[in-house]
Amino acid sequence: MEARVIVATAVLVLAVLFFVGGGISENCIDIGGCRQCWKTTQVVVNDAVLCSGNSSCLAQPRDQQNNAIVDAVFCACNGARANGYSDAGVNSKIEDTVYAFTNFNLTAGQICEQPSAFLAKVYYT
Repeated sequence: MEARVIVATAVLVLAVLFFVGGGISENCIDIGGCRQCWKTTQVVVNDAVLCSGNSSCLAQPRDQQNNAIVDAVFCACNGARANGYSDAGVNSKIEDTVYAFTNFNLTAGQICEQPSAFLAKVYYT
């Protein structure tokens, strides 16, 4: 009887770990309503531009994260610029994200007026 309990417990623990792992396999960033997500595992991407002309390619987690952050910052900058940089919360989130990602300590205006000087998307392999 003890062996059955041990096996049942092991199966239950593995099932829980499987579902928890599946739930945390994606991370997201939200800057002023501009939400972008990336997987923490390799994924196949169908994007001819990011796949260097190929119809599909393999995207590494760090590259997915880079591109998601760049997209979120660009999107947030469009909104911040349209509002004349009047939302201090969005400005701060843009600044904090770029600082954490690039180690550049810049204002939202500096980032958003020339974002390609600090942020660039990467190609997948």
